[in-house]
Amino acid sequence: MTEIMDGCLFCVRTDHIVVETEHVFISLDDAPIVEGHVIVCPRLHYPSMADVPAEVARDADRLLDNLIEAYQRIYGPTVIYEHGRTGQCLRRNPDERICHHSHLHMMPLATDLPGSVELSQYADFTSLAELAELAGDVEGYILAGSSLSTRRYFPVTRPLGPHYLRTLASTLAGVPDRADWEAHLFTPESKRLQSQAAEKLAAFAADLTGTTTAV
Repeated sequence: MTEIMDGCLFCVRTDHIVVETEHVFISLDDAPIVEGHVIVCPRLHYPSMADVPAEVARDADRLLDNLIEAYQRIYGPTVIYEHGRTGQCLRRNPDERICHHSHLHMMPLATDLPGSVELSQYADFTSLAELAELAGDVEGYILAGSSLSTRRYFPVTRPLGPHYLRTLASTLAGVPDRADWEAHLFTPESKRLQSQAAEKLAAFAADLTGTTTAV
């Protein structure tokens, strides 16, 4: 899909934006695992990062690389992850398990997240622009990366548990109770982490896009 969808959280996202461009925006996560947890989203409605057009992937790559560089100065090493086409992201009702709008997570975390994924098939990659070719027409994939190690694409051929990568990241961060994003959404602790991150990232918005955007 390449349009704005009624009722989609990410299509209508206007709050907690860190930086934005013509094709992509970066927003503070509403249920952060750690301070500095953000989501990278295309403006238009695509089911995964493997489904975005080349120009959107390039824009996302540029923003993500700039953000990782800024985070190295603010927080240190980082990880990224996406639940691709696995259908474990945003639900509209309890019976639906579909990713409605592509969003990639990034957060400060000094660990080898891809090395913790318990899937034997994978391919290392360097840029989001490579995902379309890697994913092809497979029904499901996940990706995980670390600035300390590598980025890996994993085709998914069997069911994974809910919040699979978030659970891994939460456990590695030492806060396993934050694995369920719905339970952590808009809590006082989540709002505190968002506020602290917003204050620190505001000074780096110009470095990310060349134009300062309020958070």
